[in-house]
Amino acid sequence: MSDKQDNTTPVCDELELLVVDAVERRLDDASHARLEQLLLNNPDNQRRYVALMRVHAMLEWHHGSVVGLREAKLTDDSAKTKDAPLACGVDQASGVAGRVGRFGTAWRVAAMIALVALIGIGAWFARDTGSGAGQQVAAIDRPVVTVTDASNAEWFTDSLEQLEIGQEIAVHDRVRLAGGRMQMMFNSGAVVDVYGPAEFEVLGDNAGRLVSGKLSAWVPARAAGFAVDAPGVTVTDLGTEFGVVAEGGFATQVHVFRGNVRASVKALGNRAARDYPLAADQGLAIPIGDPTSTDKPDTDYAVRVLPTDMELFPRVQPISRIVDLADIVGGGDGSGTGTVRGIRLNDGQPAIQHAEGIQGLPPNRFVPVADNPYVDGVFIPDGGADGMTGVPVTSTGQTVIGLPDTGGGSWDHIWNRPNLRVTDTVLDGVDYSAEGRSLLGFHANKGITFDLAAIRAEYPEWNIQRFTAIAGNNHGSVDYLVLIDGRVAYRLLRHLGSPRGIDVDVPLTDDDRFLTLVACDGGDNLGYDWSIWAQPVLQLRAIGAKR
Repeated sequence: MSDKQDNTTPVCDELELLVVDAVERRLDDASHARLEQLLLNNPDNQRRYVALMRVHAMLEWHHGSVVGLREAKLTDDSAKTKDAPLACGVDQASGVAGRVGRFGTAWRVAAMIALVALIGIGAWFARDTGSGAGQQVAAIDRPVVTVTDASNAEWFTDSLEQLEIGQEIAVHDRVRLAGGRMQMMFNSGAVVDVYGPAEFEVLGDNAGRLVSGKLSAWVPARAAGFAVDAPGVTVTDLGTEFGVVAEGGFATQVHVFRGNVRASVKALGNRAARDYPLAADQGLAIPIGDPTSTDKPDTDYAVRVLPTDMELFPRVQPISRIVDLADIVGGGDGSGTGTVRGIRLNDGQPAIQHAEGIQGLPPNRFVPVADNPYVDGVFIPDGGADGMTGVPVTSTGQTVIGLPDTGGGSWDHIWNRPNLRVTDTVLDGVDYSAEGRSLLGFHANKGITFDLAAIRAEYPEWNIQRFTAIAGNNHGSVDYLVLIDGRVAYRLLRHLGSPRGIDVDVPLTDDDRFLTLVACDGGDNLGYDWSIWAQPVLQLRAIGAKR
C-alpha cells in the first residue's frame, strides 16, 4: 500500500490532520467522507487511528484545558524530534512522555467522545465486506465501565498504564489493583468496589470476572442479573448486594449482604455443578484447588454454606448511580421498577396498547402527564416552515423556537421498549431491546419533558450531573434535540438511518428544572423514522462526593 495521497500528502499526516479537525469539530462533509475512506477496510490506517486516539486518551487535563497531540514527545529512539510524525500503521502511543506541549485550542473531553461516535470506528473494524442487504455491524470492545471513585489505589489496565476517576474501561480489559480500593459503575447501573491486591476483568455492560482478590457489588433493580464470574463459581444477582473473595486458587467465598443471589458452582473433579440460592446474611465457600492435592483447604472437598462475614468487606456506599428515563416512562422510579408500557401522546395517560398513526392530535399542544410525577408532559413538535413557530415544551409555559419543520403527525406513543413494528433496535452491534438494556421507543415526531426537580426530590442525597444516551435510527432520517428549560442544548439534524449510534452527553446543573427530548422526521415525512434513545439515563453523584 502506498503511503502517499495524490503524490504530495502522506496518508498518515492527512489522517492525523483529519482526526485533529474532527476533535475540534471542524470537519465538513467532504472531510468526513475522506476520513471514512481512509479507514474503511484499511488495517494500517485503522491501527493508526487507534494509536492517535490512545494518545488523546492519555493527554493531561489541567484546569479545563487539555494538552495537545501534535507536540507530544516520543520516548521511542526512532522519534528524535518532538515534531516527528508517528510512523504510519505503527502503534507508538505507549511512547508518549509524561510532559506534552499545549494545543492552541482547549480540547474538551466531550469532543473526543463525540468524535468516536461521529466516525463510528467500530463499524470499520467489524464491517462485513459482503454485498448482502441488511448488513450488521459486530459488537466491538467498547467502554462499558466508568471509574467513579478510588482510595489509596494503585492500578493499571491492559490498554492504559494508569486510570483516573471518570475514565472508561472497555470490554475485556483487566484492571490490576496493587492496593487500596477502586469503585466503578457499569453501564447497567451496577456498582462494584474492588479491593487490592486484586485482578478484575470487564466482560460486558452487566458482567465481570474476579480473577483474584476481593469485591463487593451494589446492584439496583435496573441491573438485575448482574453477574460476577470467579474461580469455581458464577454469582448472579437477583436484586441484591453481595461480596466475593477469590483466594488465589484455593477457595472462593460468596457473601450476601442484602437481597438474593444465585451461586452457580462449577463442576470440578467428583463435584457436580450445582446452583445454590443464597439470601441475606448467607455465604458460601467453594474449594477450587486440585481435589487430589494433600494441601487442599477443605479435606472433604465440599461446598459449605456459612454465615456472611461482614468484616471481610470494608464496604463503601456507591458515590455514582444512574436514573433510567425509559424506566420512568414505564412507570418506575428510574431504578428498574417500571414495566413495558408507554405514555399516550393524546392525553398523557399510561399506554398499554400500541397505536399506529396518531390522528386528530394537533401539533404543538403540550399534554401534561398527571399520574407520573417525574414526567412533566408530552407533545408533537412542529417548528413551521421558517422554524419560527413557538413550540410549548413545559407545563409552566416555556416555549422554544427553531425546531425543525415537520408533518405534524406521529407514529405510536412514547414507550419503554420499541415502538409498534420497529424490529431493528441494534446499534453498534448491541441490541438495546434485550434484557439488561434500556431504550425509549421514540418514532418521530415526539417530545417528552422530564421534571428534574421531582427526580431530585426522589433522590435527595444525589446531584444530577448529566444526561447521556445513544441516539439512533436504522431507517429513515431523524432530527434529535435535547432541551434544558426550553433552550436547545444538543442538536443532531437529519441523521440518516445507520447501524451506528450517536453518543449524546448533556451536562446539567442544580438550577436546571426541565429536560426535554425531541425527535423529528428529518424533513422527509415520518415513514420508517424508527428513532430510539438507547440507554437514556441521568448520571447522579452523591452529594459531597469528591469529584
